[in-house]
Amino acid sequence: MKNCVAVSKTLGGVLLLLFGLLLYPCSQAQAGDVTGSWQFDGNLDASVGIDGTFEGEAVEVGEFPMHALTQRPMAMYHSWGSQNAWLRQIHGTNPLYMNRRTGKRLEIEERDWVWVTSHHGRIKAQVKFMEGVNLDTVWTWNAIGKRSGAWNLDPKAPESQTGFLLNHVISELLPAQADGYRYSNSDPVTGQAAWYDLKVRVEKCALEEGEAEKGLSEPRFDILTPPKGLPERPPILRYGRVFSNMDDGEQTE
Repeated sequence: MKNCVAVSKTLGGVLLLLFGLLLYPCSQAQAGDVTGSWQFDGNLDASVGIDGTFEGEAVEVGEFPMHALTQRPMAMYHSWGSQNAWLRQIHGTNPLYMNRRTGKRLEIEERDWVWVTSHHGRIKAQVKFMEGVNLDTVWTWNAIGKRSGAWNLDPKAPESQTGFLLNHVISELLPAQADGYRYSNSDPVTGQAAWYDLKVRVEKCALEEGEAEKGLSEPRFDILTPPKGLPERPPILRYGRVFSNMDDGEQTE
């Protein structure tokens, strides 16, 4: 029996080695054809990608001095479609994270509302300070912000009131390739990802823009009307409760 196990391990190792050798030419071709131009030289402002055409190449560094990026919420990764009630309690809204020293330089206080402007558009978001973020970088969770009425949520749900997406400051197309072709850079459903090439300018909202409106993220859109046949939205989301027991021991409906 031990001999059989040893032979099996040896054969498995040989197969893995052969598989790796088969993939090696492909990886070399990819490195030469695609990723060779991705080698990082320490200059973040270069923003160079495939054929040197990442979004950051389309802007002037002085006009948009900061990098903006997104992360998927760890608690919701591959889970947001399930609408677990406890997940929304963890991430019901998303702030714009900024280093405290950067906020002081820009005369921004924690929880202030700011305009985030790129070469493509601008959004309004609420700032939260974070010591562990680069001085020239702001970031937020992706896929949290929703249009009012989306996902059959209450139109006043925090996702649509203070939550936001970076979609509106990210171009749907990357800069043109040498042959003029422009690759898609869009994700209209869950929010476009900003992968270190998005350059922005952050400015504190002016007081004359109105205290009432300052409490809402922008841009704003008309409330979505639920499609016919969709169950009426509950006042309290109880997804998953059917799998638990009530206090009296009876299973919920």
